[in-house]
Amino acid sequence: MKFGLLYLPTYLPELDGPPAEFYAHMLEQIELADALGYDSVWLTEHHFDHYGGTIPNPAVFGVAVAQRTRRIRIGSAVTVLPFHNPLLVAEDFAMLDVLSNGRLDFGVGRGSVQAEYRQFGISNEASAEVMVEATELILRAWSEDSFEHRGRHFGHSRISLLPRPVQKPHPPVWVGAARTPDTFEWAGRNGFHLMVLPYMFPPEFLQERIGIYRDALRAAGHDPARMEILAKFHVFVADNAGQARELAADAYEGYQRVAAARTGREHENYWRAGAGYDQHVGELKVIAGSPDECIERIRYWRDTLGITHIGGTFHFGGLDQQATLRSLQLFAREVAPAFSGAAVG
Repeated sequence: MKFGLLYLPTYLPELDGPPAEFYAHMLEQIELADALGYDSVWLTEHHFDHYGGTIPNPAVFGVAVAQRTRRIRIGSAVTVLPFHNPLLVAEDFAMLDVLSNGRLDFGVGRGSVQAEYRQFGISNEASAEVMVEATELILRAWSEDSFEHRGRHFGHSRISLLPRPVQKPHPPVWVGAARTPDTFEWAGRNGFHLMVLPYMFPPEFLQERIGIYRDALRAAGHDPARMEILAKFHVFVADNAGQARELAADAYEGYQRVAAARTGREHENYWRAGAGYDQHVGELKVIAGSPDECIERIRYWRDTLGITHIGGTFHFGGLDQQATLRSLQLFAREVAPAFSGAAVG
């Protein structure tokens, strides 16, 4: 089992301070995670809103992370390919892979916030096709000395990308998948790693979708045992459940308000019956409480879905910086060892 930090930051200026202070706090958290032995940090792309909009370009923030850390892997979760020229994406993330000495994990997706498509003036009708073609183009740019591409959405004459990634033939590719069966099948057929959101859907729904992914892996000759499945959760660890609630409940409510206003996901198609901290902790949608309680929740999701990697949103909704840092320390020293057999940090 691997553990990382996942940043979809809900920026509350009155609590988080000006953007420079907010970025400094995130980088302090990531530096600590690097020192404590966390495996990864993941950066989510969003735009034009306090819901994630402080990281509009994961590659840019990822380079800052690379210069402040030594070993932690740096992932995008995800880069929204329909918003971009894929060659520019290939250049940006190749630079990140070089500047981090080969620590990039490249996550791709279609994007989940329809308001962002409208604000960019882009139709999402062909977003799945664009994501597939852009991914193919990026991987060719990374792995071939020179190439041409003539597709439905992109066309390029002879291209030789500079720089080329350190990792050969290219950095690991991850796919953010939510509901669409075709996305799970495409990820499996191509041997890509998978990212899912267990707090949004009933377990049996994701079991069926992950089954599609694993069947596609086998059919294409890939070994499912070698593939990673990352699950995103909000995470907060304290000495006991009461202390966790006292420190994190208001921040989680703040996150929920910002997220619901932006995404519109409070409807029947999503497993979101109740937005409160207590209900979501009780339903295992949030990994929070004492170290033992967090271990129990992670074991449930590992055994239910076969996840191999937790992407923990440890900072959310204006949560106090010192509380966040202590939660990171408690998780590393008292939760992670239950899955690895040795403490980190």
